[in-house]
Amino acid sequence: MALAVALVLGVRGAQVRWASGPGLSLVTLVGGLLVAGLVGQLLLARRPAAER
Repeated sequence: MALAVALVLGVRGAQVRWASGPGLSLVTLVGGLLVAGLVGQLLLARRPAAER
């Protein structure tokens, strides 16, 4: 999901005022989604094989 949002924002980036409050909030939101996804993947990878 975060990668799709980042791709769309990359294509439409010229239309976004990045220095505005909502623009910064959007960047923070996408960054948080990416970090949450990576942490989730790491936690799932560390799970013992018996629990899978």
